[in-house]
Amino acid sequence: MNSDPLSILAEELKDVDPAKLPHGLEQYARFGPRTVRAILRVRDLIMHTPHLSETHFRIGLTDDPTAQERQDRQAGCVEFQVVCESADAEEARTIEADVRLNFLWHFPGRCLNKGDYRQQTPTPDANVFVYVACFPESIGSILGRA
Repeated sequence: MNSDPLSILAEELKDVDPAKLPHGLEQYARFGPRTVRAILRVRDLIMHTPHLSETHFRIGLTDDPTAQERQDRQAGCVEFQVVCESADAEEARTIEADVRLNFLWHFPGRCLNKGDYRQQTPTPDANVFVYVACFPESIGSILGRA
């Protein structure tokens, strides 16, 4: 068995449709498989959902996705989706940070996150969720926080 990181990632993601990786897996080599899956879920949502193609979006972390969705909907959110769940808060923070930074780089005009924001502290022993919340283009950068 090959133990180089790219081979390991390829093995972990062998069920992913190659069409979802048009530039190959190499662009994701620095991420773990759960992060890549979360990135692909967000990308599918914001790029391939017709009514969301021009929306702005925010990547976030919460231990209560129901309350978070309610709060975001009150602020104008038109789509809310959990893209990853983890029982390990540190793993969830790493996934969220990597997904957020990926989209700040690739979609700087649409991603509402700031590069230096701080997350709330999840409840101890709770599952932690990484989510994407989509907002109409008219919202602008008002919601540029997590």
